[in-house]
Amino acid sequence: MLLPDRSYRLLDIDTVNQRLYLAGPYDELLVVATSGGDLAAPPPASAVEVSSFAPLQQLLVAPDGTLFRISGERLYRSSDGQYWDLLGKGLPGRPVCALAISPNFAQDRTLFVGLYGYGRAGGLYRSKDGGDTWLPSMRGLTDTEICRLAVSPTFKQDQIVFGASYLRGLFRSDDGGDSWEWLADRYAVEKTDLSVRHIAVSPNFAEDGIILIARDTVFRSSDGGTTWSDTGVPGGLLVFSPNFASDRLVLNNGAWRSEDGGLTWQPSARGLAGNEALSILFSPRFSQDHTVFRLDAQGVLQRSTDSGQSWQSLREELSPEFRPNAFVLLPDGALFVMSLDGRSVVVSPDQLTWETDTVWREEISQLDLQDIVALPDGSLLVANNTAGVLRSTDGGRTWSSGEFPLRGSPSDQALLAAGNGTVFAALGGAIERSGDGGRTWQYLKSVPHGFEVTSLAISPDYLKDGVILAGGRSYLGASIIRSADRGETWQVVFDASQFESTTGMMEVDAVAFSPDFAKSRAVFAWLEYGGLLVSDDGGYSWRLRSEDMTSYAAQSLIVSPDGRQLYLAALYGYVLVSFDQGLSWNDLSSSIPDARVWSSDLLFDDSGVLYLATDVGVYRSRDAGKTWQRASAGLPIDEGTGLPYGVRALAAHGDALYAALRQKGVFASTDQGDTWYSTLTGRPASGP
Repeated sequence: MLLPDRSYRLLDIDTVNQRLYLAGPYDELLVVATSGGDLAAPPPASAVEVSSFAPLQQLLVAPDGTLFRISGERLYRSSDGQYWDLLGKGLPGRPVCALAISPNFAQDRTLFVGLYGYGRAGGLYRSKDGGDTWLPSMRGLTDTEICRLAVSPTFKQDQIVFGASYLRGLFRSDDGGDSWEWLADRYAVEKTDLSVRHIAVSPNFAEDGIILIARDTVFRSSDGGTTWSDTGVPGGLLVFSPNFASDRLVLNNGAWRSEDGGLTWQPSARGLAGNEALSILFSPRFSQDHTVFRLDAQGVLQRSTDSGQSWQSLREELSPEFRPNAFVLLPDGALFVMSLDGRSVVVSPDQLTWETDTVWREEISQLDLQDIVALPDGSLLVANNTAGVLRSTDGGRTWSSGEFPLRGSPSDQALLAAGNGTVFAALGGAIERSGDGGRTWQYLKSVPHGFEVTSLAISPDYLKDGVILAGGRSYLGASIIRSADRGETWQVVFDASQFESTTGMMEVDAVAFSPDFAKSRAVFAWLEYGGLLVSDDGGYSWRLRSEDMTSYAAQSLIVSPDGRQLYLAALYGYVLVSFDQGLSWNDLSSSIPDARVWSSDLLFDDSGVLYLATDVGVYRSRDAGKTWQRASAGLPIDEGTGLPYGVRALAAHGDALYAALRQKGVFASTDQGDTWYSTLTGRPASGP
């Protein structure tokens, strides 16, 4: 192989992997085999946009108080936060994606930076003089775009550093970055997905060997990365307590909390803004004040004064039109906060006003409300995947997240099921239970690892039998789990491998109990694009019915109040009815006005009127689905389509009917859908 230019210079030699690292005249990095031939191409991996995982700005403080920041994908250093020096002597002219600082920086002056590739192969570099000069640190790496870095807190003893690339996953260095070992084959089943979102290393790593990595879920190793276990908890930004030797505390995105070193986890998102964390930092006086600070991707700064069990929000702006984008805690406990445009504020947390229970009003109109229940005492609960469950005791005028401790990701489905005074809420793979109308909640920790809830139903005879069913997806594909002790323990009662025709099916869309369940023990479930599942023994065993109904993805499945009809609402506007428990079906869709995509919910009120929620409003039938009329007067109109906003879910209590909307909040009707009004204002949003 001939070099493209004679001005290439040698940066480093990797004798283990037989490769040379060369720098070109324009700072491009060239990696070649020592034989002079081209290196083998890496295995194929799914494409990713750099912006999907690159932080806009990173701000770190060294143990001696020196500040470092990545801004505009360049690395800067400051001793006072006001004047910043651009660093990079010896770094190729490529954007910086990650920085890690030695815990012994005051003595060893060691830093590591990872560079984006952008077609030039990236690079991992080390400085031993505080960032003045840099040299390559890439021996053994099979991908040089290392954009996740973590230095062992016991680096002085063990010289261990971890790094991760999107394509090749996790690497470890046992010699301070001189050479690297690939670890991704130790935790990844699918070699096409090796990515790691976050790395956290135990403060006592030299003794306990604990490292946590966040993928879709959190993986834990207690032997330095040689073997791994999947905790099943959603993966987020991971941080160890500075007092880990005594308290064993780990925080995960601020939404989950472990007190046994990451073995088991509890939700801890009370009061938490439902966005991904950018930074989580412990107070320098954490052992005394138990305070933790968190900044999320939307610039929301919060704190916890109970070691991450609940969160408070900053009430006022730090400065006019100042949106926090990164922060550090200075040695004296002051917050040093920077905005995206480079402005900074230094302030003591004690000088700020924090609120413990944010009251939602107009803000709820910005949420996609995915479910709603109306309770016997008149209170309302709504669910959103990132905000959790909100409760209103004044008819929907104000809302509070109160004590609800779960937050999900934007891809999760938020679900509610209520009956006999008990409420269950599901987000992703977690289920919570409330026995007091949503005032307090209990985490049901026995839900099987890897199970993601997509449907939820509670027995009509719950007070006596304690039965709950959840449909979803798991490692086995579409699955149903069952509890007969109010959610304390769960049993997998169906998975898609049970029938040859359902193998490979991925999701159980809906579950519905027969109204006479106490006597008939009949339960129904819909397998996405797979047909109807029926159980006659209370959900213990299932048989497949309606195998010819594989064209439907259910959005709602209900049984009529008299138990004689089974109704299915499916994606792309379908509504069907069965008079023989699913053996045959009649399509009602053509009798419903307007073109629709969603058929998101079906509901009978106490008088027997049937309602359908769709992406273009609400429809009503007074004859069990034979004929339908529009029932959307007063609902807000989407200016883009000229049609009502989508309605996700319906609930009824007495004479009141409630609609949870994709946007614009909750609307109510007291005349069976003839007119609607906003629960926030008491007024309709549009004319009839």
